[in-house]
Amino acid sequence: MPSPINGSGIRITKRKTVFLKLKKIKPVNSAGLILLESERQIALKVAEGALLKLGQWLKEAGKKFFKWALSLLGIDAEGFMATLQKAGEAIGLIFKDPGKFFSNLVAAVKGSIDDFKANFKEYLTGSLFDWLTGALGAVVTLPQKWDLKGTVSIVLQLYSFTPF
Repeated sequence: MPSPINGSGIRITKRKTVFLKLKKIKPVNSAGLILLESERQIALKVAEGALLKLGQWLKEAGKKFFKWALSLLGIDAEGFMATLQKAGEAIGLIFKDPGKFFSNLVAAVKGSIDDFKANFKEYLTGSLFDWLTGALGAVVTLPQKWDLKGTVSIVLQLYSFTPF
């Protein structure tokens, strides 16, 4: 059987095909023929489509395996996947507009600090009395109003007398 001839009329032998492949002068198909540019584009599209289908199949197989593993652990797979998808969307929004995310974060921290400052007196007095009456918490009832009557009420409770 005669050797195939390329576009320039030169016969291509197996040795020349290997040499052309090594030199990467022109792409060569499995039959040893030099591919035309249009044939090369078609081959690339076919390979690309096959790889895309393989990637989609692997993705679906991975999802099924993950759901199976979650069900073995007793975790609701659909609920978990929905939560995971929401988390992915939130992370996507952060990467899409990080400036907005950080401005919201700063505003939230500032709001929390302002709220803490506004209620500091309540937090401090509540914590202080929780600490002071920790062991007596079940015995002592704190008064609603801190006046003479409230103070006497606490002293009487400490000495096991009935408050007013």
